[in-house]
Amino acid sequence: MATQNPPQISSEEYKEVLKTAFVQCYQTSNDAWSYEEAMREVPVYFLECIGSQKGHILDIGAGSGKDAEILLKEGHSVTGLDLYEHEAWQFLSYTWGDRINFVKSQFTDWQPSAETKFDAVFDNGCFHHQHPSLYFPYLTHLKTLLKPNGIAMLSVFTPLDENTDGSFIDFDEGRIGRSFSVNELQQLLTNHGFIWLDSRRIYRPWHEHYLPVHYLAALVKNQP
Repeated sequence: MATQNPPQISSEEYKEVLKTAFVQCYQTSNDAWSYEEAMREVPVYFLECIGSQKGHILDIGAGSGKDAEILLKEGHSVTGLDLYEHEAWQFLSYTWGDRINFVKSQFTDWQPSAETKFDAVFDNGCFHHQHPSLYFPYLTHLKTLLKPNGIAMLSVFTPLDENTDGSFIDFDEGRIGRSFSVNELQQLLTNHGFIWLDSRRIYRPWHEHYLPVHYLAALVKNQP
């Protein structure tokens, strides 16, 4: 699955491929990430980092809302964004009321009001599926939606060997992934104006249906 070659289609074409792939995964209950224990370690780390002060958090790639629910239980308000409207959204909205708001949209296409700013942004496995030409607009959009000094966490694929550079990953349904080393991700985020604070490798147990990668959760801060 690993390759050094970026996708050969345009970013607009790829956005449609990505949407079709994720809709199919959810509709056929092939969303293994929704039930993966390692994925749920990321919001726990995020909560450790942001401390006890409650705020409004943007959850990019909210999916079935499992991460959003973890954040809600700790007293935060959440806006969950995803390109697929998951059936779990209705139950979570009923349970948590006006503290949760779900939006169906691709992140780079979402244009809320100019006044919309978040205390923190959480991205658990969305950024690493983007077309490389969208890295800049994606991170710029994230930065625009984050308050000055706001905190963001991005969790991405990372190689099993932490001394190895990352690579592109081809999935059967046409979507791509990208693994990053700590140095690669730090350089990318700091070059886009974020202040690097911390990172943690999240280890995945071996499974025959899992990619041979771990996760890397990066904590950054917006400029004042």
